[in-house]
Amino acid sequence: MVDSASVTVTRIELSSARDALPVVRVRGALDIVSAPELGSALARAAAGEDSRVIVDCSALTAVDSEGLRVLLNTRRTLARRRRALVIRHVPEPLVERFVAAGLAGTIEAESRAEQSRGISGV
Repeated sequence: MVDSASVTVTRIELSSARDALPVVRVRGALDIVSAPELGSALARAAAGEDSRVIVDCSALTAVDSEGLRVLLNTRRTLARRRRALVIRHVPEPLVERFVAAGLAGTIEAESRAEQSRGISGV
């Protein structure tokens, strides 16, 4: 078994509220090992009829090309259905990797009002 410090936990949390959007929270490194798990979580989230699927990267520590590929493929799949992938809370050191991969249009920054109130998440 792998040391728990190196294990990435990717999970999907669906709110019970009627109007809630599906949120996939990524913790740890998004890489060749964890990308399939993220792909499965995103596929479950995309199976619904919601207009957007949210990916919360606030606990993301690293990302490689395989992780970015999963996000790009999900964005394309959702776009064909006239839906959107929204990536939130990308840590500043990783923003450049997302932008270089072509995901700039999916990144949604917290509003200044949310930051000033200390609100994060969806």
